[in-house]
Amino acid sequence: MTYNSLCGFITLIVYIATIFPSNIVKIFPKTKKYKLNRLLLQHRRSSGLAAFFLASNHAVISLGHYGINLLDLSIYQNYYSGLSIYVIFALLAITSNNWSLRKLKRKWKKLHQLTYLAMLLLFWHILSAMENSWSLVTSISLLLLSVISVVYAIRLISDFRKNKQKKVEI
Repeated sequence: MTYNSLCGFITLIVYIATIFPSNIVKIFPKTKKYKLNRLLLQHRRSSGLAAFFLASNHAVISLGHYGINLLDLSIYQNYYSGLSIYVIFALLAITSNNWSLRKLKRKWKKLHQLTYLAMLLLFWHILSAMENSWSLVTSISLLLLSVISVVYAIRLISDFRKNKQKKVEI
C-alpha cells in the first residue's frame, strides 16, 4: 500500500464519520443518545474540514506521484471523478461556517447535500483508481461506501414515507 492510498483511505474514514451519524439518527432517533454518535454529531463540521484537508493532501500527493500536468486538458478527462469530488469538498469546506449558514439559509442545506453526490463519485473514483492494483484496502473502502450508501438510501425511503404520511394526515 502506498502512502497516497493510505491517505485516501484515511480521508474516506473521516468523511464517513462526518456523514454516518446524521443518517443513522434520522433512521433511528434513539441513537442520538449514544456517546460516540453525540461526539461525531458535535464535531461534524471539524471532521468534514479534516476530510477536505486530507483530500487536499491526497490530491497533492497524486499530482506529484503521477506527474500530473494541470495544463494538459486530457488530465481532466482522465481524473474527472477525483476532481469533481475535490470541487464538492472545497465548496462544502468553504461554506462550513456560521456566516455561510446565515447568508445561504435553505440554500446552504441544499448545497451541503452535494456530499451524497460526492459519496457516489467516491465509489467510482476508487474503482477506477484501483482498477489495476486491487488490494484489501480497496475492498474495505468499497464495502464502507456500500454500507453508507445503503444507510443513506434507507434514510431517503424513511423521509419519503414520513412526508407521505404527513400529507395523508392533512
